[in-house]
Amino acid sequence: MRAAVKVGIGIAALVIIIIASLYSMYFSGFNGVQAKDESFKKRAADVDTQLQRRYDLIPNWPEPLYRK
Repeated sequence: MRAAVKVGIGIAALVIIIIASLYSMYFSGFNGVQAKDESFKKRAADVDTQLQRRYDLIPNWPEPLYRK
């Protein structure tokens, strides 16, 4: 009977370890996806900012040419 209890405790411990490792891998992967998504959003915002700066300069560009 004692051997059966030890085997049962060992199996329960193994199941808990497996569940804990799967849980941690899931949230680790989820955080990685979130970090990549935020990085993508930041890069897209940087591109939008650069394009807006260039667009804002277009009306001022021909003005010095017409002053001659």
